[in-house]
Amino acid sequence: MTVHHARKTFLPRMVFLIAVFSRCRLSFTTATLICLMTISCPLIQATPTPADTPSPTPTRTITPTRTATSPPPTVEPTIEPTSPPSPPPSPTPTPSPPPSATMHPTESPIPTPSPTPPPSEVSVRLNLSQSRFFPADSFDLDAHLTNPGPAAWAEQPLAVALDLLGVFYFYPQWTTGFQTAPISMPPGELAIELLRFDWPGGVGHGGPAVIYGAMLTRDLSGILGQWDSVEFDWEE
Repeated sequence: MTVHHARKTFLPRMVFLIAVFSRCRLSFTTATLICLMTISCPLIQATPTPADTPSPTPTRTITPTRTATSPPPTVEPTIEPTSPPSPPPSPTPTPSPPPSATMHPTESPIPTPSPTPPPSEVSVRLNLSQSRFFPADSFDLDAHLTNPGPAAWAEQPLAVALDLLGVFYFYPQWTTGFQTAPISMPPGELAIELLRFDWPGGVGHGGPAVIYGAMLTRDLSGILGQWDSVEFDWEE
C-alpha cells in the first residue's frame, strides 16, 4: 500500500479516533495531539496479516482406470491369387490282355472203325519170337499172309524153307524134300502158325540159320508178290 493511499484513508480514521477519545472523556486537546503525532509520524505500513491459507486439500490420487486396450486390428493376410494346380497327367491305361479262353476238356470221339482196305499186293511176312536161342527158349514161328483180292484163294501154294547150314527143310513136314502147303483164304490177311517147340540143350552153338517164305503160282514156276526171310542163331 502506498503513502498517498495511506493518507487518504487516514483522515477518516483520525476522525474516528477523536470520536473514540471523546467518548473516553479525553480532552479535545489531548485527542488532537495524539492525532497530530500520528500524522507527523511516518506512516507505518501495516503488514496485512496473511489470511489463513487453507490447508491444501490432499489431492486424491486418481487411480488410472485401465483403459481397455482394443486388440490390434487383425490384418487379413493378402492371399496372392495362385493359378490352379495343373492336374496330374492321367495314367496311360495299360491294355489288359484278352482273357484266355478256358479250355474245357472235350470228350474224344470214339473213332468209328473203318474197313481195312484190301492189300494192294500178295505178300508173306514171317514173325520169329527171337533171333538167338538158348536151351529151353520157346521157338515160335508164324506167317502172315495177304490176299489183295478181288478173288479168294483156293489151295494157293505157300512155300516155307529152313536153310540150316546149307541144308533146306520145307514146311509143313520139315523134310528135305520140296513141298508146299495149299492155302485157301478170302481177300484180306491170315496168320498161320508154322513151328512151335522149346530149344533143346546139348546142341552147342551155331548159326546163322535162315527161314524163307513166299506164295507161289499154281504151276510152282514163280513167286507171287513179296516174300520174306528171318535168321537166327543159338548158344549153350
